[in-house]
Amino acid sequence: MIHKKTADINMKKYILLFILAFNLSAYSQEALNAYKYVIVPSQFEFQKKIDQYGINTLLKYKFQQLGFETFLDNEEIPMELKVNTCIYITPRLIDTSTMFTTKLTVEIKDCYGKVLFATKEGRSRSKSYEVAYKEALRSSLTYFGSYRLNYTPKNNTVEDVAKLQDELKVKTTPIVVSNTMRYTFNNQEFLFVKEGANFSIKNKSDVVGVCIASTLKNNIYHVTFKSQKGIGYFVENGNFMLEIIENNSVQLLTMVKVN
Repeated sequence: MIHKKTADINMKKYILLFILAFNLSAYSQEALNAYKYVIVPSQFEFQKKIDQYGINTLLKYKFQQLGFETFLDNEEIPMELKVNTCIYITPRLIDTSTMFTTKLTVEIKDCYGKVLFATKEGRSRSKSYEVAYKEALRSSLTYFGSYRLNYTPKNNTVEDVAKLQDELKVKTTPIVVSNTMRYTFNNQEFLFVKEGANFSIKNKSDVVGVCIASTLKNNIYHVTFKSQKGIGYFVENGNFMLEIIENNSVQLLTMVKVN
């Protein structure tokens, strides 16, 4: 009787773990279905050159098979993807290889650095680096199973925006904006030129950035500034704050308004 009771308990644990895993997978799939674009880095941190071992191209083809419109970041992409980092997702490869085993995990992140989905660890013991990295990546990608994109754009609610602002600790302040505003950053002067609900950022006569407004995110902008991307917002003194997400950390830049 004791053994049977122990077996029943173990069975219940396995069933519970299966249910939890299923629910997590369903939640992740729902999160991925909110995007139709994927931009794959052409070179990850552990790689010594672009598309080393062919794994970046392999990732691109995999997401195409899943139903996403997919680009490498060194390919020509639609303008909307250049100026808005929040309408696509990006995979990141985590390399935890040892001397004898190549190990890769895929994480998929949104524009705020939040992990939407992570695969299991793929492994290979091949002595050939190219074979090993491809085998490990393919093994990891099997975690997608039979998933195929069912694109369902997310309609942000006021509650969603409030939650986002709370997570990012953003306290926005509506200010009076003119068609052209002057700012300084790193001893350089920039012009914010209003274009409808958006702004272009100019250094002398060259456009070096774009601020894209989102209707429901009052006073919060998706920003591309030179090679950096993040979110931006005006504060009470008129300065423009730019939050750049790099390597899982947030860098805060301040563009000072010139009166």
